[in-house]
Formats: sequence, C-alpha cells, structure tokens
Amino acid sequence: MGKFLVRAAATLAIAAMGSAQAVHLDTGGRGQVLLYPYYTVNNQQQTLLSVTNTSAVAQALKVNFREGYNGRLVIYVNLFLSPFDSWTGTVFALRDAGINSDGAAILSRDTSCTSPLFSEDGTSINGTPYVAFRDFAYLYPGDGGPGTIDRTREGSIEIIAMANLDAPLSSAIAHGSTGSAPTGCSQVRNLQADDAGVQSTPAGGLMGAVSIIRVGQGTILSARAEALAGFTGSGLFTPPGYILPDLSSVNDGSGTLGNHATAHVFDARGNAQILTYPGPDSRSRRIDAVSAVLMADRIYNEYQISTALAAASDWVVTMPTKAFYVDPSYIGYVATTAIPPFPRIYDGDRNAFPRFAPTAFSRLLYSREGTESSFASGCGFLCPPGPPSPSLPTTVSVIPIKTSVVAESAVLGSRLVSQFGRFPNESPWQDSGWMRIVLDPVGEPHALLPSVEGKVLHGLPIIGFWASNIVNNNVADGVLANYAAAVRHATSVTCVKASDGTPCD
Repeated sequence: MGKFLVRAAATLAIAAMGSAQAVHLDTGGRGQVLLYPYYTVNNQQQTLLSVTNTSAVAQALKVNFREGYNGRLVIYVNLFLSPFDSWTGTVFALRDAGINSDGAAILSRDTSCTSPLFSEDGTSINGTPYVAFRDFAYLYPGDGGPGTIDRTREGSIEIIAMANLDAPLSSAIAHGSTGSAPTGCSQVRNLQADDAGVQSTPAGGLMGAVSIIRVGQGTILSARAEALAGFTGSGLFTPPGYILPDLSSVNDGSGTLGNHATAHVFDARGNAQILTYPGPDSRSRRIDAVSAVLMADRIYNEYQISTALAAASDWVVTMPTKAFYVDPSYIGYVATTAIPPFPRIYDGDRNAFPRFAPTAFSRLLYSREGTESSFASGCGFLCPPGPPSPSLPTTVSVIPIKTSVVAESAVLGSRLVSQFGRFPNESPWQDSGWMRIVLDPVGEPHALLPSVEGKVLHGLPIIGFWASNIVNNNVADGVLANYAAAVRHATSVTCVKASDGTPCD
C-alpha cells in the first residue's frame, strides 16, 4: 500500500506540472522507451533480453544494440508485438558456440515478427537462426577506437516504440489462440510510415529486463530496463534499415517531430521541475530532455569484496546519451569540443591523451557502520597512461571494486574498465559497505546547458547497477555454491538557476 501511495503521488505531481506531453522516468517500469544498461558475452556469459507489450494495441518497435566504447550501433531491427505479446533473444559469443569469430551475436526462438528476419543471414545453431553483430558503424566512419569485431562483445540496448498498428496489420502479427506463430509477418516486412494501418503516436506500456547468465558457474544477474514515458507525441515509424528513431527523436508532439522537448524531473530536494529544450540548435537540443531525466550528480550503492566469501563487486555505469555530446558523427566532424555536460570529444586514438572521452568523478567509501575511509593516493608504477583517475572513459563503464589496478573486472569480465583509483588498504571493515560517487566534482564540473526556463541540472546522464558475486565452499561436503545479484543504483540530481546558481524553486 505504501509503495502504491508513493507512486500515485509522484504521478499526480507530474500530471500537475503543466505539460500534457513530456518525457519522464516511469517509476512503475513501463514506457515508450526502454533502456537496458548492459549486455555482455565475456567470461562465457550470455545475455537474455526480454521486452513485453503490456498494452492492448499492437506496436512497432525499433531495437538498437550499441557497443560500449562510443555507443555506435552494432545491429538494429524492427520488432512487431501484438497486444500483450513478449519477445526474447539471447546475446552470445560466437566462439563459445564453436564459430570462428571473436564477436557477439543474437539468436531468438521467438516467433514474433521482425524485419529483417533473423533467418536472412542464413546462419543458425541447431536450427535456431542467429544474426552476428556488425562492425560497420564504428569502422565507417572510423572513430579511432578498437576496430576489431570483439568490440561488439559488451554494450547497451535501447528499444523505442515507433507506432501503433491498426487492423488488419494488428491481426497479421497476432499469434494463434494456442500461441502459434503469426501468419502475416510478410505484411509488415517492408512496411512504410504512410501505409494503411500505421497509426501515429505509439501507446507505449513497454516493460523489459536483461539477465546475464553464466552457465558454468550457475549464476544469473537480472536488471529491469529503465522506462521512459512521454517520450514522443508523434509517430516515429521508419522502415527496416533506417537508424532512426534514436534517443534524439524525443519530442512534445507539435509539428512533425516537435519543435522542442520537455522533461519532468524530481531534484534532490524533492521538487518537481519542468525543463524545456529547443531544437534543432546543435548546442541545445531535444536530446537534452532525455539526458535531463537520467541526470545524476551522485550515485549511491553497496559493495562486497570479502576474501572469506570470495566476494567480488562491479559497478556498471552507462550513459545512454553520451554519444550525442562527444561523437563527431553526431555533433559534426568539424567540432573540436564536446557539448556539456561532457568535457571532452571522443578520440579513440590509442596515442591520444586523454583517450576516448573520459569524465572525472570523485568518491567516498563508508563501512556498514558509517566510518568514512580515505583513498590511498597515487598508484605507483601501476598507473596506466591516460587522464588522472578516477574517470569514466566510455559510454558503458564498469568500475571494478578492487584493491589494485586491473585490466578486466572480476564479476562481469568487462574490458570497459573505469580508472577507479586505488582502493584503501584492506582492513576487515572495508570488506563490505557502501560508496558514494560524485559526478559533478569540483575539479571538473559537469552540467547540462540551461533549459528554456533557465534551469541547470548538474552531473551526468547515467543508469546502471551493482553486480556482485559470492562463492561459498562450505554449503556441504563437496558442494560449491555461487551466488549473484544485481542492484540498481540510487541517484540524486541538483537543479540550480542559471542566473545566480541558487537552487531551483
């Protein structure tokens, strides 16, 4: 009852803020857009993806998989879900399946309609078709980052509702009464935006989850996708092969895509804020509305690294909109500076300093009894080349909670390792506790450009979770048990007036 009252109050507060169409983070977990913070196939892991249409109308969706360095697409597909339909897919390492490639791929036994068909590649495993992830987007044009196919092995996912489907298209993609495959997928395979049955604004009501499974270890890490409601007031349908819509397609519904986008945000003081961002000015654009609802100047979560429990902890920190501020392919090839809140343009050149597009952060560590720990200074001969630690260098960054510098995280096997800085010297109370990361550090402040209302949000647009693993050797004689868990980050965001820096009303 308590949770219901809190959610109802939040919904009423947003409804009273004066805008009929505005993007916001849905506390109930359903929306027009789903953001999945992480997928990986490292360490013999597989990632199971699910999306469910909880609405009573058929919908066309765009599914985008993005690699973790610079957020460039590795595959995208149109997905058609009938009312109350779900779709699942499994991301896996091709080499784990005995295929001579270091890349990742996705297979699906689901019969919901897609365009293109998974079988169009002519590849399958035991009769189940799969599609290998591509390298075209980070090679043409190149961004200087890793050019090998193993760059596809970890990243993030976004799913965007494009349009409702009216009859007869809704009937064409419907499953039979016994759950049999739709018989009319051919009717949507080459669907165009102006075809009969393609309605405009999508209903949304999507929910999703991602599960990282390590079969050999017997563990599963599951996380709910973040849901954005009020993302679009217009239809966004594009045929297969089009990279749009993406997160920059957010709009309030006026005109073709809307002249502006409005965000509804609750700041750290509990005040509901309306923030409007105009388009298409390249220095203050509609994408800022999506960033606004994801903004955080502080992240809070726990950690567990007890050696007695063989415990390990990774923090996943994903910035879904980062590419729109740092990648020259989005902000212009003549651009020499990034767009706030990001301080550096992306440069994947291994000889560049700093490499990629790092953002600084600071951190405080606490024991479970509330004792604050100071971090050891420097990292001696183990200091890697690059910007001063700690920093988040890539679109998806994984922070390994370790007492030493590592090239690969312990739980997820991630190579997208954040430079965290040295952990304090080990002592018993530091085996477990919690940590606060500040994404608006004094030495390198991060803030969105002011909204039309003259409000500024501090921090960076982030989603993510704490992934933990524990090994128990003493369950019973000869029995080894592995445990895993994923816990969503807690966050807060500061809003100030651009005019004088005082807190927003």
